[in-house]
Amino acid sequence: MAFAQRLALELNVPVAYFYALDDDLARLILWFGQLNPKQRKSLVEFAGELATAR
Repeated sequence: MAFAQRLALELNVPVAYFYALDDDLARLILWFGQLNPKQRKSLVEFAGELATAR
């Protein structure tokens, strides 16, 4: 197992957290990791609506 994976398991965070380029993205990654599958689906749909709204 890679170091980042072991560290993520120890800290209970998604591995992607370590690769976030800014604090806002890091927070979103942490929050996303705490959601259940239904909540994740809702968040992804909402984010898609925001990203395509003009």
